Amino acid sequence: MATYLPLGVGPAEMELLLKHGIKYDKRQKRQLLEAYHDQARPTLAVLLDYFSARKLKIPQDYLDFLSQHNGGRPEPGSLRLQTQSISIQYFYAYSSPLEACTLDYASTLYQGRIPHGLLPIAHDSSGSLLLLNGSQVDSGHIYYWNHDNEADCTVEACWDNMLKLASSFSELERLLQQSPS
Repeated sequence: MATYLPLGVGPAEMELLLKHGIKYDKRQKRQLLEAYHDQARPTLAVLLDYFSARKLKIPQDYLDFLSQHNGGRPEPGSLRLQTQSISIQYFYAYSSPLEACTLDYASTLYQGRIPHGLLPIAHDSSGSLLLLNGSQVDSGHIYYWNHDNEADCTVEACWDNMLKLASSFSELERLLQQSPS
């Protein structure tokens, strides 16, 4: 199974980033450090209410991941897809001091850009997504959504820019573990 580093950055990593010229304002520094130290985990009951309100059927393995890790940066985090590799930056959290790393933020941001019934669960280094199918048909399947090939804003979101990665979240974790870094 993959391990998951916390979202945000720790004090030593923050110092290294600043030393190498990365600039953060006080608010960004605070949020990154708070996210790194955030130990809050949603309960299964909270998650079931959250997804039920959105009419999504979410499999137990993903619910377990959220209740145990609340998102995070996977180690290892690379996957090989046909002719390319993807590098997962992070899995979205149910809640986090880094709002842009939450399921709510991603769902709102990509609403209308991804097909109905799909939930953004992870973000890769190129801005593409991993989506979990939360509809009744093929529930739990994981897809890679390539933002470079998404439908333009004049047409309805479609499946043309997606590739199936796994039939479950557990299978995705096994693929992460097997993939050469």
